[in-house]
Amino acid sequence: PLMLMIDRKQYDILKKLSGTLPDVILNERQICDFELLVTGAFAPLKGFMTRVDYESVLDRMRLSSGDLWPVPICLDIHDTMASTLEAGQSVSLRDPEGFLLGIMTLEDIWPIDRDAEALAVFGTRDRNHPGVDYLYNRSGSFYIGGPIQALNLPIHADFQQIRLTPAEVRERFRKLGWHRIVGFQTRQPIHRPQFEMTI
Repeated sequence: PLMLMIDRKQYDILKKLSGTLPDVILNERQICDFELLVTGAFAPLKGFMTRVDYESVLDRMRLSSGDLWPVPICLDIHDTMASTLEAGQSVSLRDPEGFLLGIMTLEDIWPIDRDAEALAVFGTRDRNHPGVDYLYNRSGSFYIGGPIQALNLPIHADFQQIRLTPAEVRERFRKLGWHRIVGFQTRQPIHRPQFEMTI
């Protein structure tokens, strides 16, 4: 099951409602975060982090609930958009083509302290670090946080056979009778020597 996906009855109501809401257009990175939230890969998060969770993660690498969490999962917007929004309202989340992904209820909106986040998350303010570079040069100036109701998953034309949700991965392991699983996360696409070394 998809953790944040709504049912058919809600879908029709929210799709109609979405046309009356301000649009937040997600970039490629934000769409990836959206998908990981919806599929449950970022459980127990129910949406982009609110300020209390964000500050708790920066301060002690834990959500406000106490769950271990290493980096913030936040939705950044530019100040021109931030000036038109306020906590309590909802926004439509769309991809760059205008495809409706979901609706988010804004619980928080706050300015980003780039220096504090860079040092807490990356341990540096060096712009040569890709995460720091994104934070200073590509992200907006404000974060918005709150729960998501997902209407659609992002559309992908590639890798259809291996785009599995956490629940689907667990079910595949169960069917294969596997009890020990090793995960290997690469910094870039894996090359043959890395593949052989991992195997």
